[in-house]
Amino acid sequence: MAQQGSIAINVYTSRSQIPLKNAMISVTSGNENNPTLLGFRTTDESGKVEPIYIDTPDLELSLSPSNSKPFTVCNIKVSHPSYYTLTITDVQVFANTQTLQNVELIPLEENSKPEDRFININTPAQNL
Repeated sequence: MAQQGSIAINVYTSRSQIPLKNAMISVTSGNENNPTLLGFRTTDESGKVEPIYIDTPDLELSLSPSNSKPFTVCNIKVSHPSYYTLTITDVQVFANTQTLQNVELIPLEENSKPEDRFININTPAQNL
């Protein structure tokens, strides 16, 4: 029986964690060429969004060694017109657990080109 986990995302700018309002967040599964949208949100004045609920494998899969992944893998894309677009790949979401993803966006440089406005981060797999 499938279960659900959730992902909560906080978006801020600068190392002092100033909340960023109106950042657009999409959470997808699958690969870049064939993504499936799991959720779309826009940050509020506190830089937060309502959690996005994601179907996950059963919690029991994480309790004993097996060849099955006990989590669902998703990708997060965060964009705002005044900041570099950030994509975080291979984020793991477990059943009955809320994954918290803090995202720091970097302001665009004055003369940046549209093709240079993207930053990608790959999340390393966990040893389970």
